[in-house]
Amino acid sequence: MEAQMQRMKNQVEQLQAEPLFLRGDSTIPYEELQILKHKISLLEASNAQLQQELQESRISCDHLMQQSLDAQKQIEELRHNLANISSTSDDSAQKLKEDYLQKLNVLESQVAKLKKKQDAQAQLLRQKQKSDEAAKQLQDEIQRIKTPKV
Repeated sequence: MEAQMQRMKNQVEQLQAEPLFLRGDSTIPYEELQILKHKISLLEASNAQLQQELQESRISCDHLMQQSLDAQKQIEELRHNLANISSTSDDSAQKLKEDYLQKLNVLESQVAKLKKKQDAQAQLLRQKQKSDEAAKQLQDEIQRIKTPKV
């Protein structure tokens, strides 16, 4: 991410030379100007891709959160059922209690995994948001450079 941001900053600096070229105040060759314009288009495409990835990360994070909530509801139901079974002592109730305990352990393990995934996804989302903000600033800078100065 940092390397990409540095490349983008370098591109902005190069683009700042464009108005000098257009006014004739620079010795930048025309080919280099064309390269800079190409880099602008690549930067714009990269920015669009980052925005798409950010949206996908948000959706994934929401999905993980919903799965976690669903699993937690199931855990609460199993605990409630276990509390009701504890008062009876016949063999079928004991077997049912063991099944519930096993399901409870599986669900708790799944919730722990989902929380880890959700935390990782949230961290990735924060990184992408920072990158998106930086790309937006660079995009604004590019637009400022592109606008002709009077």
